Amino acid sequence: MDLHVNQLAEYYGQAPVIFGDVFKQTLQPGILGVERRTAEGYGGLVFPIEGRARFTFNGCPYEIEPGTIAHGGPDMELCKEALSERSCSFVVVHYWLPAEEVARYPLHHEHFCVRMDNYGRTLELAQQLLQEYNTPDRMAALKTKLTFFNLIYEMVISINRQFRDENSKMMAQAADYIREHYAEPLTVEKLALQFGYDRRRFTYLFERETGMSPMNYLTRVRIGRSREMLKNYSCSVAQVAEWVGYSDSFYFSRIFKKHTGISPTEFRKQG
Repeated sequence: MDLHVNQLAEYYGQAPVIFGDVFKQTLQPGILGVERRTAEGYGGLVFPIEGRARFTFNGCPYEIEPGTIAHGGPDMELCKEALSERSCSFVVVHYWLPAEEVARYPLHHEHFCVRMDNYGRTLELAQQLLQEYNTPDRMAALKTKLTFFNLIYEMVISINRQFRDENSKMMAQAADYIREHYAEPLTVEKLALQFGYDRRRFTYLFERETGMSPMNYLTRVRIGRSREMLKNYSCSVAQVAEWVGYSDSFYFSRIFKKHTGISPTEFRKQG
């Protein structure tokens, strides 16, 4: 399943998830681990400790290793296989939702796999949960409940950081693209399509990273380049307008004056 981090954050932020149990499993290389179904009524999160494995939920395979986590919904077909030459171990955390809440949160019934940054802290919490669960005392229930929610929180925060980093890199590439292709007939729709976003999402991310909309950024680039041309070349204003992407020289002059306070002709006279 393709998963957006906002869906994940909304799910675990709002759903009344309840800790079920936690255990550690190890897969040996060359041995196919097959289970008929995942636990009935429980969602499961898989946190790899070492090695690489393939988890297949309802026929959909995911390759996992430290730095990724997998989720399986209740009562799914499950097949597990170690892919590395050494054994593969992982922590599995089961949780459940009250029956009256299940229908409100469809992600509970989905399988997916996500990559995280700062995975070490997330795995540390998963292993802490395992230790607390297997060392019962008078405060065991409270300890495991607290660690479980800390684990969920750290997981969502880490995925969100990773998602922001990837978007930041993509928006930097978009800004580079605009600077390189400023003379072409660019639109927000074309730019969004170029980088795999819908129009609204692209505009939001671009503004977050640059402080201005894609079209304002394009205009700034075009005006900056036209200033250089007006200073260094004796070509006409109409030619400069065309070279920086404006087919209408009168419109170009209006935009230029709006951003500089003077017309292209006056700017040129100032030397």
